[in-house]
Amino acid sequence: MGFENLFVVDCKGRSGGLALLWKSEVQLDIQNYSHRHINAFIQRSSGEPFWKLTGFYRHPESAKRHEAWALLQYLSKLDPTPWLCGGDFNKIISVLEKSSTSSRPKSRRLEVEAKSQGNWLKFGNRSYKYFHACASQKQYRRNIQNIQDQDGLFCSSHEEIENTFVQYFKDLFTAGENLDVGTCTRVLEPKVTPRMNQQLLATFTEEEISNALNQMAPLKALGPDGFSSCFYKQNWAVVKAEVCAAILLYDFESSLYDSESPLSD
Repeated sequence: MGFENLFVVDCKGRSGGLALLWKSEVQLDIQNYSHRHINAFIQRSSGEPFWKLTGFYRHPESAKRHEAWALLQYLSKLDPTPWLCGGDFNKIISVLEKSSTSSRPKSRRLEVEAKSQGNWLKFGNRSYKYFHACASQKQYRRNIQNIQDQDGLFCSSHEEIENTFVQYFKDLFTAGENLDVGTCTRVLEPKVTPRMNQQLLATFTEEEISNALNQMAPLKALGPDGFSSCFYKQNWAVVKAEVCAAILLYDFESSLYDSESPLSD
């Protein structure tokens, strides 16, 4: 394709995935990215000012599209650098952008809407009763009237049904007294090599902490202090030293076995 450089955001399963390609004469620095955007600073040649490029793909689901606008609003406030944002916004500005094989005139659409409104005024009460009956029937089907326990007896009270469920899953996930775990593990081939294990046990670095922060959605997963990740991203130059020091000094290994640690829950 004629591009020497490539930056890729991996897909999730069979969906998603972004790629940014550029030529070697262009100086490009990736600033942050997610599964919906790639943000970079670009300098055409030495001596020219930097400008910001954001490749963007808006979520196709309508219920999650507000997150996309929140992300763009956050990116626009990061710095005063000239900004070019492009991509697939899954949004049309006017009906002229929308293609359709329907040739129904506007007057006909208004006529249909008027008739629909009249039908609702005439039959709306009957429809309400019908849908209310359907909803009630659905709610009834979701209720458990009785259940048969392991002894073959039917239980109908709320307490008996609850105890039957608890006992069933407790027996299902409780290991037998004569179970020898070693017999099972001896036939399994190890998948983690010594080198992989060394990498897993290695101490975190500041670069890994910064990369992890850049991959977090800006308005999700509030921390114990109530701040979202966008606060740390926007003020990373100020809080980086303290945040990294707190993470690097934390004993993650011992916290896994500490009952009072939040990681043990």
